[in-house]
Amino acid sequence: MNRATWIVWSAALLLAGCGGGNHGGGGPPQAACAGNAQLPCSLGLSGTNIELDPFLAATLSARLSFTAPESGTVRVTVQGMGADGVAITHTFNDSATDFVLPVLGLYPDHQNTVVIDFFADAGDTTQDILVVTTGSVTTPVIELIQNSLPADDTGLFLFTGQKAAFDQHGIIRWSYQGEAAQFYAQLPNGNLLGIINDAPILYHFPRFAEFTLLGEKVREYTIPNYGHHELVELPWGNFLAASNSALINAVQDGVPEEDVLVEIDADTGLVVQTWDFNQILDPTRPPIPSNSRPDDWLHLNSATYDDSDNSIIITGQRQSLIAKIDYETQALKWILGAHEQWPVNLQDKLLTPVDSNGDLIDPNTVDFWPYGPHASLTFGGGSVSVFDNGSFRGWYADANVPSASYSRAIEYQVDEVNMEVQIVWQYDAGQSLFTAITGDVDYLDNGNYLVGFAGPSADTPRVIEVTLAGDVLFEAVSDRTTSEYRVEKIDLYQAY
Repeated sequence: MNRATWIVWSAALLLAGCGGGNHGGGGPPQAACAGNAQLPCSLGLSGTNIELDPFLAATLSARLSFTAPESGTVRVTVQGMGADGVAITHTFNDSATDFVLPVLGLYPDHQNTVVIDFFADAGDTTQDILVVTTGSVTTPVIELIQNSLPADDTGLFLFTGQKAAFDQHGIIRWSYQGEAAQFYAQLPNGNLLGIINDAPILYHFPRFAEFTLLGEKVREYTIPNYGHHELVELPWGNFLAASNSALINAVQDGVPEEDVLVEIDADTGLVVQTWDFNQILDPTRPPIPSNSRPDDWLHLNSATYDDSDNSIIITGQRQSLIAKIDYETQALKWILGAHEQWPVNLQDKLLTPVDSNGDLIDPNTVDFWPYGPHASLTFGGGSVSVFDNGSFRGWYADANVPSASYSRAIEYQVDEVNMEVQIVWQYDAGQSLFTAITGDVDYLDNGNYLVGFAGPSADTPRVIEVTLAGDVLFEAVSDRTTSEYRVEKIDLYQAY
């Protein structure tokens, strides 16, 4: 039998007595028998209580099932490997007697120590320890450049196309080999949005689905005319998906594409609203020459909902723009981008650049604007950030003499009353990195930014966690010269 698929379950009650001690790797101390001591020190769990990869898709995840003699709560811990390994632990606070729980964050090709602490409502505590032996998995090569994160930071870095997430030491702790071809984002319920791409049409896909971190497909949806580039959940549970105004095929035949956004009802799977940017923007404005296809004039590649004013912010890679539209009326609110070559009827939608003092900046200032941007985000209240690829930077100002190419994460603040915009934060890695395509920037709950220089180059794909002040806390490169789409920092137990 192949070593990669040979799973050895070794379950033992490794308690010598019931108290004290620590198992190393940053894990929690052992629980002791306490309260009225109605329970034994162990629930007697064994390998029959835990199933590795129950859906044959997430090879470093398992499902724990057992019945306790009385009601209580459970804490599950995967001990860290080695002295500084990252222990991944979670307490399930819903009191019950019957439990079916995920065990997430196992190491590959390792005898994982999994600690199960049971806290009875009556006050008793018990502890079981299982040794779960995993096989090897095919993983990307992670080069750890810098790690100054707190030792208890258990977030995992996920390159969405590699479908493998690694901890702050560069060790894979979650891996997926199911039918999802690529993931887009982690939903508030902890699940992942992923595409099912069984159509040979470049990166366009007919279907997407929601997947748990155990690898289970929750529900599948179809996108008319195929989807591409963006999937995002709206606050009321429906999905925004980038799509096409006509059904495309494997042969690029001039049919307009990547120019429509649709809203898909999460309950019915039906399209309930469509935004056609052929009507909202100007499809005759010259695109940057990232390809020679006039059918791909916009290249809509991201969308985010702004709940502060019920609007949608999008990026159009080939128009080098960020634009905001009203969700209900579909009226264009503003355009953030170079001012050249816009028609008269859209001139009043162009934002005027100002500096940090509010003083006007020459709109021909090339480095102010994004070029070929991806991954729009907003805090609301006028904030908007993107990954500015810098593709053909300055092309609209002078098509013959483009500026130096570099990529950056950038945040703007928009004043819609005065139709002005200023740069409030940016990170450009000293203008040393350039990825002509793809990329990502995220706000993290800890106040930092996550920047993914995701396109292919000798120095990328690269993920960087950086503070507001510009201090790099984490940096890693994965499989140099390969093309990635986005990078996310995920919480394995966000759903719980």
